[in-house]
Amino acid sequence: MSNKTGKDVAFKLDGAAKTAVILTSHLNSASLSAALNTLEDTALGDDEQTFLAGVAGATVSINGFWNSTTRGIFGPLMGNRTSTTKTFEFYDGIAYLNGECFVNNVNVSGQVNTVQVFSADLTVTGSINNTTKAVS
Repeated sequence: MSNKTGKDVAFKLDGAAKTAVILTSHLNSASLSAALNTLEDTALGDDEQTFLAGVAGATVSINGFWNSTTRGIFGPLMGNRTSTTKTFEFYDGIAYLNGECFVNNVNVSGQVNTVQVFSADLTVTGSINNTTKAVS
């Protein structure tokens, strides 16, 4: 089996019309982080710490180029509180990971002699589906 590279990553996110938009060619990085909170339940007489599994969660961070496609998705969310979730799909070159998320921390920047860029954090709500077939 060959190792995967950044070229193998693909990413989709719901656009304004609630249909999946392929953002792969508009991004220069995408990462998915999953975490499990642990709850310490060590008793006073224990010799070693012990833990229970807490709740799991995940975030997706994306960075890319600010253009009409990305502005159409993220522009309306900037500075506006919304309870609307978006469906995301992250392909890691082996499997598709997808679920629902809230978009937060949208940042747009530009400077002299550079392309305008953006970054956004997506907070996953609920579980992440892990499948070998694209669903969105």
